[in-house]
Amino acid sequence: MASTSCSSLPEYFPRPNSGTGELFYGNDQADWERKYLQHMKELPLYACGSSLDTQPVYRFLWDRSLSKPIAVRLEVRPDGAGRLFVRELAHCCLMPPPGKGEKAQTWDEWLTLDTDRAVDLNVDQTRQITSQFDTVFHRPFDLNLTGNTTDGSDWIFESRVQGRYRLRDFRNVPPESAKALGLLLVRDLAGIPIQENEIY
Repeated sequence: MASTSCSSLPEYFPRPNSGTGELFYGNDQADWERKYLQHMKELPLYACGSSLDTQPVYRFLWDRSLSKPIAVRLEVRPDGAGRLFVRELAHCCLMPPPGKGEKAQTWDEWLTLDTDRAVDLNVDQTRQITSQFDTVFHRPFDLNLTGNTTDGSDWIFESRVQGRYRLRDFRNVPPESAKALGLLLVRDLAGIPIQENEIY
C-alpha cells in the first residue's frame, strides 16, 4: 500500500484519486468524518506540523450509521511501548428535529464526548498492533463504486510514520484482518462493551 507525504495544509484526509487510498464517498465523507474527529478533539494525521509529528501514530475510526462513532489512536513511544487514546461520541448521525416549543440543538451539543480515556500498552502489545495495521494497509485495494453499499459502516484505518501517511476505508464488511484489528482495539484493549448486533 503506497504512502504519501503529510500535507502542508490542515487537512484530515487526502483528496480523492490521490493514489494513496481514499474514503468511500470522497470529499462529502471527508467533511463528515472530519466533523466527528474534531468533536473527539482528534488532530489530523494527514496534516504536518502537529504534536503528532514526533512519533509513529496509528488510528482506527469506526463510523456506524446506527451506533456511536469510536476513534482509537495509538502513539508509539521511543522505547517501543505505546498508549491508546480512546474517544467515543455520545451520539451518531443527524440530529433529531426539536420537539414543539424546544430549541434546536447545535452540533457541539449533539456531538459531545461519551468516552475519553487512555490505556498504556507494553512493547509486545504495541508491536502486535502495528504489525496488524501493516497487514491491513497491505491488503490489495478493492475498488468500491459509489452507491455499491449494503449498510452504513466504515472501518477507517490511518497511520503517520516518519512523515508518511496511509489510509484505508473499508465499507460494508471489512476483511478479516481489519475486523480483527478494529475489535482488538475497541473491545479488547479499550474496553468498550460492543454487542454482536453493533458489529457491522
